[in-house]
Amino acid sequence: MPQFAANLIFDGQRFIKNAYISIDEGGTVYYVSNEGEALIEKQGLSFYNGILCPGFVNAHCHLELSGNTLFKSKEKSLAKFIEHVRANRNAKPNLKKIKLYDRIMFENGISLVGDVSNTDITCEIKQKSKIKYHTFVELSGLDNNTSLAQYRRGENILQTFKNNGLTARLSLHSLYSVSDKLFKLVSSRGEEVLSIHFMESPEELELFSNQSGSLFYMMKSIFADFKPLVCDIDQIAVTLKGLNSSQLILVHNLMLKNRLLADKNVKYCLCPNSNMIISGQLPDKNFIKSIANKFIIGTDSIVSNNNLCILSEIKTLAENYDFLKLAELLQAATLNGAKALKCDDNYGSFEIGKKPGVILIEGVDLKNFKLTDDSVVKRLI
Repeated sequence: MPQFAANLIFDGQRFIKNAYISIDEGGTVYYVSNEGEALIEKQGLSFYNGILCPGFVNAHCHLELSGNTLFKSKEKSLAKFIEHVRANRNAKPNLKKIKLYDRIMFENGISLVGDVSNTDITCEIKQKSKIKYHTFVELSGLDNNTSLAQYRRGENILQTFKNNGLTARLSLHSLYSVSDKLFKLVSSRGEEVLSIHFMESPEELELFSNQSGSLFYMMKSIFADFKPLVCDIDQIAVTLKGLNSSQLILVHNLMLKNRLLADKNVKYCLCPNSNMIISGQLPDKNFIKSIANKFIIGTDSIVSNNNLCILSEIKTLAENYDFLKLAELLQAATLNGAKALKCDDNYGSFEIGKKPGVILIEGVDLKNFKLTDDSVVKRLI
């Protein structure tokens, strides 16, 4: 039975010094040692310099966009980014590149992904993947007259994923891209987990606050009768609660100054590298302090990121929020994410009976519990 030891083991919540874990042939955790047990000589014990960690959780990704090109614009703008995505929407899917990025994520230590899908083109890739995918079938549409058709189309895509043994739920793109009827159709389902893009840019804040700005006028160009679901910024919290989900994941949260919802079933997903490419900004420091034990981490898509690597996201957060402890960052990337996706029965932590995968983070400042420029992740199981 493989036994892995290291200077530190992060079990999903805390560090254990000079400890080891035993993993059976099927990848299931058989034993997690106490501190210091790795210092006792044992047959078959492999010792690594660094941190042993459960496989990462990428809480927000768009795998199906992996065949598209990176958004490169001198003007940092969500409206421009959406135009870029829409312009590539009808291109033939590059399944070879999609499959490649599925493999890259696995090699980057990612074991579980909360993936947004607008089609079922990733179904076969996910079915054969070494990664566990929780798919959010994303709906959008501004016309109440076509909302039912959009909803039924989403249900058909959802059923395709489920028929192939994959976990999937209906979800919404954002509060500004759905009609009142579509919002009500999805919220009436009471989905156990629902993910939604939220406060991703200054333009989105301006849209809700003043019904103006580049995002607002872009939406008007798509649908002449466009009126945002929320026309008063103070009503956003009420609207979000109306989504009727037992686990709501708000993605990006760039423009929040403090915690919007105190509800324990709300998780805030941070995608810092994507934020920098689209808007050139990161969330407010006071906001990050207010969610230090509640946030999760995503990569977004290859259209808004140079790579799909959770360690890279952690490094960006550590560099810009020096008050965040390494344990908080790793918990956000493991157990918090698994709980948010309702997959913590198997993922996110080293607990007996789970199969979270095993990764090694090398090049760490072990004395000060900090990552360095040389920190890299290596997949062991």
